[in-house]
Amino acid sequence: MTTMPGTTVSLEDQAAQTTQELDNTNADLQAAENLSGQTEEIANTIDAITGGGQTTVKQRLKRAGDEITTPTDCSSFLILLKEFNTAIGNNPRKANITKGGLIAAALTSVDKDSISCDAEEVSSLKVMKQVAVKNCEKVW
Repeated sequence: MTTMPGTTVSLEDQAAQTTQELDNTNADLQAAENLSGQTEEIANTIDAITGGGQTTVKQRLKRAGDEITTPTDCSSFLILLKEFNTAIGNNPRKANITKGGLIAAALTSVDKDSISCDAEEVSSLKVMKQVAVKNCEKVW
């Protein structure tokens, strides 16, 4: 909180600022906790996808100008999973929890039977799943 030279911040103003910072921190912690659960759902989705399927489904999620399309094939799932890993990263101070949550919602909303992956894609999914889980553990 900035003040003019020679002035001081009142205790009420300091308390209000501290309360706001605490509220923001609590909101961030709740979002991180939600992301942890979503990451587990992503891991379960990847496990289910490795069996493959033939149909497709498409859904769009919108929030704050972001538009994320639900993957309809293994390639688009891998691309979005990479974006998820980039969004959450492995540094809690730089994690984009909001974007990670949006991407997680898209990844977990796929029709698991509609995603068919070849052996190389299955291998990539398994590696990227481990990265997502480890990154989420670091962020959470």
